[in-house]
Parts: sequence; structure tokens; C-alpha cells
Amino acid sequence: MTEHTENPAVSKMKGAINHFTASLSGVHVTKDLALPIISSVRGRAAKALTRYLKLNNIEEINDTYNIPIEKYARFKRHVKRVAAFQVALVQLPRSLVVSIVSSYDVFLGDILRAAFYLKPEMLNGTERILTFKELVEFGNIDDARAYIIEKEIESVIRSSHIQQFEWMENKFVMPLRSGLDSWKHFVEATQRRNLFVHCDGIVSAQYIELCAKHGVEVGETSVGDMLHVDEAYLQAVWECVYEVGVKLAHVIWRKLSPSSLAESEKHLIDNAIELLEEKQYSLLAKILPFFVFDVKKHSSEANRRILLVNYCISLKFSGNSEEMEKVLAREDFTACDARFHLAEAVLNDHFEKAAKIMIEIGANNPKIPRHAYESWPLFREFRKSSEFGLAFKTLFGEDFKIEKAAGIVAAVDAVDATAQHVVEPAESGEEIEPEATATDTETSTPDE
Repeated sequence: MTEHTENPAVSKMKGAINHFTASLSGVHVTKDLALPIISSVRGRAAKALTRYLKLNNIEEINDTYNIPIEKYARFKRHVKRVAAFQVALVQLPRSLVVSIVSSYDVFLGDILRAAFYLKPEMLNGTERILTFKELVEFGNIDDARAYIIEKEIESVIRSSHIQQFEWMENKFVMPLRSGLDSWKHFVEATQRRNLFVHCDGIVSAQYIELCAKHGVEVGETSVGDMLHVDEAYLQAVWECVYEVGVKLAHVIWRKLSPSSLAESEKHLIDNAIELLEEKQYSLLAKILPFFVFDVKKHSSEANRRILLVNYCISLKFSGNSEEMEKVLAREDFTACDARFHLAEAVLNDHFEKAAKIMIEIGANNPKIPRHAYESWPLFREFRKSSEFGLAFKTLFGEDFKIEKAAGIVAAVDAVDATAQHVVEPAESGEEIEPEATATDTETSTPDE
């Protein structure tokens, strides 16, 4: 029996994709945790300021306050806290857009490095010249090759994101933007990132020009306007860059290493399951159609159907059941093994039929082991049904139980606690103030 040794270049490609998706997942976690906390704390700080003004009978007249000198220092601290949290609400989403694009930039370098190792002959056309002294210092051809690869990547990364795609299309002799509906959004996001980094978000003529050239609707936005980031835009940029990156990596991987097509599809399937587990349904619904319907070759019909089932799950749980039904209706599952019949029944909410197929499949089928019934996103709603419970008990001899992860609950509680206690940081002997209540208002002294 021979042990399979993975191609090091394939490992580099896998590692690049894994690092990219993990980096973007981290950004998304930051968004989901930090923004609600800052928003909550900003609201509490504003309430604390209002309470201070009321207790000290300070009124606003024509946007100004008449503050007694002895109360001014405390008033100023309240105002600065509100202002600081407001700035944070503006700056954090901007910073996250910059982080998302930066993650892509690192990722691009990684996949280009993997591409050169997958197909070293691509270096044959390079015009880079090494001096005799440099060749002597390298000592061997592998070191010289690595040096040239890094120089090639460096020159690509320094160009604009649009120029990078043009270079790749020429280098890999393939269209990368054809049919990529998210391209215009990718262009806008990378250009907006540049404005945040270099111009404090102030719109430039170049931004307007490039957006128009690539079909981006900017509405009434004009030179000199300041761009911001709301939560919907941040999610859209996150999905766009994730989609572009994953599609780009797999298209290059498939092109340069046809012999590892099965590994590419396996990696894509694993990534799809992770996104389903994270409930990123709309993102997955944008990624998978290309690999199900548009690519001309699959390593196996089974892999194509697994991708199709995952696509249907993303449609169903993103509220597009009508499109899911159309996709399933066009697919002939007649000659497929039982797991696909089970998937079709579950997706169509035919739970009684699905339960019968479960029992037919049995408890020891390696293609659908017990943990699949317990955790696969496909069975999310099916698991809640009485039909599933009876079939599960028939197969495994015990009731099915859904247990919440104590760690997740504890994390949520910690976030709530943080939002409750961050407003009034203790300073020079002061105690942290809780949020005002009716009782507090009656018993508080004015100079609080």
C-alpha cells in the first residue's frame, strides 16, 4: 500500500485559501461583536450626558450651554466620551473595509506564489535578469527561482487591483472577469479603500472616473463628498471580496493543475459547508452557481451534485425557495445513490419520505454517518421534526437531543456584560456609574 503524498504546490494553494477565508471570518466576527458594543456604549454615554445636564439644570440655548465653571470639567468629560464613541462608530467600519481589502492583497500574493509553483514554466517568459554575482550568491537554481518569483509577485502587488486582473488574464491566458457580476462592486470597494487610506474618505476624480468606467452607479456622489460605511455596505464588501477571492483561487488552481481537480472540489465543498454552518447563505449562493453550472469539467458527478445540493441549501435558507425548486426540478436524481434522494426530499420538506430514506440508508453507511444527521446544515429544519426524531431513534437506539454549546452562550453573556460596563471608565477615584433609573434620578446629587 502506497501512501499518497500531496503536491507541495497544491498545499500552498490550499493554505492560501484557508488563510484568506480565516482572515475574513475574523473580520466578520469583529464586525458582529464590536459594532453593537460601540453603538450600545455610545447610546449609554449620550444618556449619561443628558442625565448630567438635567440634574444640574443646564439647558441648551441655540446650540450652546451656559456651564458654571465648577461643573465644566465634568461636562467636558461627558461630551468627549460621546464624541469619542461617535468617531469609533465611523472609524471602525472604515477600518474593517481596509482590513478586508488588505486580506485580499495578502491572499493574492499567496495564490500567485502557489501558481508559480504549480506551473514553474510560467517563469520562462520573465524578462528579469540576474547578475553573475547574484547567481553565485544563490548557490542553486531553486533559490534563484524563489527570488524571481518573489520579484514577480512584488511587481504585481504594487499595481492597482484592476491592473492585477489584467496581468493575470494575460499570464494565465484566461478570462477572469467574464461573467463575474461582482467585479464592479469589487472595483468600487478597492477604490473606496484607497480613499479611506489616503484621503479620509473624500471622493476624488479618479474614484468617479473608474467607477463610471466599470459600470458602478455612484448616484449623486461627486468630487469632494465624504464616503462612509454603514453595516449593509460592510457586509456587501465582505461578501464581494470573499466571493472574488475564492472564485479566483479555484479557477487558477483548476487551470494550472487539472490532475488535482478532485482536491480542488473537495476543498470547495468543505468551504461551502463551513459557510452554511456560519449561515452565510447569500454569500454561498453567489459562489457556487459558477462551479455547478458554468465550469465544463468536474472530477465526478457526485462532487457536482454535492455542490448543487449545497447551493440549494443556500437558496432555501436565504429566502429563495422558488429558485431552489427550479434548480431541483431540472436535476435528475434517478440514478443517484440514496444520500441524494434524501437531500432532495429534505430540501422539498417531504419529511415523511426523508425519514423512510434515512432508515433505508441505515446506521452504518459511511457516506452519511451519525454525526452528519446531528450537524449537517442540510438537516437544520428536518432535525426539528417528529419524523426525524423517530427515524433517528430507530437507527441509533436513542432520542436525538440538541444541546447548546455552553461556551457560545458564555461568550454572548460576556458581550452583553461588556456593553453594560464600558460607558463610565473609572478615573481618579470615581466609581463607574450604572445606567440611570427612576430611583437614581430621585436620589442623585446634581453634580454627578
